[in-house]
Amino acid sequence: VALGECLDKEIVDIDAELNRTYKATFASLPPDQQNLLRASERAWIQCRDADLALFESFVRGNHPDITVKAERVRVERERIKVLEGDRA
Repeated sequence: VALGECLDKEIVDIDAELNRTYKATFASLPPDQQNLLRASERAWIQCRDADLALFESFVRGNHPDITVKAERVRVERERIKVLEGDRA
């Protein structure tokens, strides 16, 4: 239970960081790139959710929700890197 609660808090924190990073990146772009970023973010959210649902369907074990939550954190950290321009 403690690990799940810890991951719930981490998801809240990473979501907030992702939102801050998105807003900062968006504000720094000219209008044409803002439109591209907005479309990209909408598509990314749909893809993230679909990928996590598929991932969840593959997960086995005693606590699959913990594995899925950890994967969500990983995926969102990667998106933050993209938004920050770190494509390495």
